[in-house]
Amino acid sequence: MVINNFKWLFKVGFSVILILIILLTPMKWFSTSADALESSYIISGNYYYIKNVNSGKYLTVSTDVANDGDNVYQYRYEGTARQRWKLTYNSSPGTFSGFYRITSAVAANKCLSTVSAQSTNGINIVVKYIDPDVKQFFRITDNDNFSHAIYTNGSNCMKIVAVQGGSCSDTANVYQSTYNQTGSDQWLIEPATGYNATYAAQYALDNYDDHLKTYPNCENLRGDCANFVSQCLAAGGYHYQGNWNVNKINNVNPAPSNTTELDDSWELSDPSSWISAKYFKYYWQQHVSYNDFTVNDILQSQATSSTNYVKGDVVQILEYNFGWGYVCVHTMIISQQPSNFNDKANYKVSYHSSPSYNKLLSTVLNHYVNGDYKVRFYNFT
Repeated sequence: MVINNFKWLFKVGFSVILILIILLTPMKWFSTSADALESSYIISGNYYYIKNVNSGKYLTVSTDVANDGDNVYQYRYEGTARQRWKLTYNSSPGTFSGFYRITSAVAANKCLSTVSAQSTNGINIVVKYIDPDVKQFFRITDNDNFSHAIYTNGSNCMKIVAVQGGSCSDTANVYQSTYNQTGSDQWLIEPATGYNATYAAQYALDNYDDHLKTYPNCENLRGDCANFVSQCLAAGGYHYQGNWNVNKINNVNPAPSNTTELDDSWELSDPSSWISAKYFKYYWQQHVSYNDFTVNDILQSQATSSTNYVKGDVVQILEYNFGWGYVCVHTMIISQQPSNFNDKANYKVSYHSSPSYNKLLSTVLNHYVNGDYKVRFYNFT
């Protein structure tokens, strides 16, 4: 009888302890992705461009003065103040702890806001005079592909900021909607000033085997390596310039198989230093410093330089072509550097065309030991 009572007391005690553990432990199985707090890739107080994943267009104030209540829409890259936003994280205890205020660079007293605090779809997004209003705070969470979801506090984080109708058009409206992970409700947040090499390298690691809707998938057009490295540089804070740019027209040809399909859905310079490894070389050798090495010097650890190349810098393999000189045949981004910067064989690179994640440069170069090749390191950092 004593033994039975002991067993009964043990079961009751164990059950009580289990219930207490359940009640006191954060219930992640009931949480949404909006429960994550500060983004890992946003420095509070810095300015950013906010690019829609589906359209490649930027979150833009509709006027150059940011009047109270002015509309916000998407527009192709201009690089103007109406496309720059200051993201400030609120870590202080209180109602808005864990949320961001998104302030327009056009006017320091105007910030992003929903027009009403409701959880219904279609609530418009505007800029308003700054005040402690639930409508003016947003929760920004990180996605696996280096994009972000921007939840509206006015909806109690039940809705997100999205482009209406999944449009790729300039001036398409931005509003509050259900999060469906379609790309039109996801955003790339790019530094507005300076180059963040960590962002560039992380974008490469997150997307080495993926193709975001933001950019053309050029795998069927003789390779995607330069296109991918261009994306990494944009993620780090290099912005469209010269003939290094891309603009999406529509969603018809995400992976074009010929130039007609490419031109139907994408606007690129001709020639394009964004998607062409050859013209990537011609463009960037005029805008950043670089060093050339032989394949054997790198493999034999004899490739020294005064520049310490780091993650976020770029490596190209060049092949001698009679009449053209050294032409680029492959483009990669450094995703991890060795402790000894002169040990260039042990740099790790990531790239497209043959999707590769943190691959040793020496492994790549073993395919280029026969022939007249050079290896070029570009200093983007």
